[in-house]
Amino acid sequence: MEEVGSADCCFGQSKGWVGKTTTAVNIAAALATKGYKVLLVDIDPKECRNAFAWPEVGAYEETIYQVLKGDVLLHHASAQFQLSRLTLLPANITLSGAEAEFLSAVGRERLLAISSQPSRV
Repeated sequence: MEEVGSADCCFGQSKGWVGKTTTAVNIAAALATKGYKVLLVDIDPKECRNAFAWPEVGAYEETIYQVLKGDVLLHHASAQFQLSRLTLLPANITLSGAEAEFLSAVGRERLLAISSQPSRV
């Protein structure tokens, strides 16, 4: 399969039940089917995206939270999906305390970008 370019895409909204998860999962699957290598990052401590795409909700010990803390490398916390080019970086309830924990961290808005640098992957 021919390699294609890359892009970043984010679905966010503070209001619940507006279709963010459905949209993100469906677009991720469509892009993977088209040949893009997709990393679907879940930053919802309620694990909605996990439940939608991967049935074993709560089964993840290493999640986005551990990656943001720097305890785990991104590829160790990622879960492969049935589509070979689609990977999930899951979340769980431990993420709910992250905002308070990282509130005073310098550069906290760049934690995910830093965690996904090639040297940290």
